[in-house]
Amino acid sequence: MADDIAYSMKQLGVDSADFLGVSQGGMISMALAIKYSDKVRKLVLVVTAARPNDTIRKNINNWVMYAKKGTMFQSIKKPFLLCIQHMEYYTLYQKYMSFSV
Repeated sequence: MADDIAYSMKQLGVDSADFLGVSQGGMISMALAIKYSDKVRKLVLVVTAARPNDTIRKNINNWVMYAKKGTMFQSIKKPFLLCIQHMEYYTLYQKYMSFSV
């Protein structure tokens, strides 16, 4: 994906940019910064990891299990709602995702 970003930047005529990478986006941003350091002016990383660890492996295994059971959405609904309830756009999430708290 880092290659895709670098290619897109080239096509758009963007020489360099500031990046904010969250979760997997942080991993992709790190790869971009390593492979295309001239394209990254600033890099901010949020809730991400530089390499797999036990927590990441456990979470990925759980996601696979939930996906196979067909219960992934239900398993993350409550934590997701807790995270977004203080967000400015909570009303939009409720409207478009049909959530109720």
